[in-house]
Amino acid sequence: FFPPILKGFLTETGLEAANLGIQVFGGHGYIHDHGMEQIARDARIATLYEGTTGIQALDLLGRKVLLATKGKCVRDFTKVMFDFAKQHALAGTPLGKMSRSLLKRALEWNVLTTRIMLRARSDRELVGSASVDYLMYSGYVMMAYFWALQAGKAAELLANGKGKEADAFYQAKIQTAEFYFARLLPRANAHRTCAVAPTKAVMQMDNNHFTLE
Repeated sequence: FFPPILKGFLTETGLEAANLGIQVFGGHGYIHDHGMEQIARDARIATLYEGTTGIQALDLLGRKVLLATKGKCVRDFTKVMFDFAKQHALAGTPLGKMSRSLLKRALEWNVLTTRIMLRARSDRELVGSASVDYLMYSGYVMMAYFWALQAGKAAELLANGKGKEADAFYQAKIQTAEFYFARLLPRANAHRTCAVAPTKAVMQMDNNHFTLE
């Protein structure tokens, strides 16, 4: 359950980060001098070897979620999310806000999985068309949980003064988690919508229309 999400999601977002690095340098990022083009090439191959993102997505949704566990792997992980989030959901702190979002996402992930499971019984193309979006949705939600864990630990160390790093380090952890929840996690909404979109839009075109002649 974890490997296809982590491999697929992190390599795709790593490639995005490498491309943004080139963008920061502008034209200088495109040439050899600063090494950004090498980083981008290295990041690109990571999405391909040991199973492309598409293969990882099919393994996640088709094999691990639907066939092997019938959604139990998602239910088990979202229970961990729920148990953590409910401890902090009433707090008027950044962690409290993150926890309330996690509670919503835990329910949403299970609903999405169930919808796909039920529809896949009558639509054999659904798993293929939904798999990459399902993987990316899962990645964004899973990473939200791990960012909330980091924010919670950082807040704890700030409060008790037992951290080995400067307070600014732990404050930056909380602020980065807030950035993730505000600016990156909402991308999951688009992936959720696409994952349950009708498969007709994907499959209706005749194969001959893909030729270059």
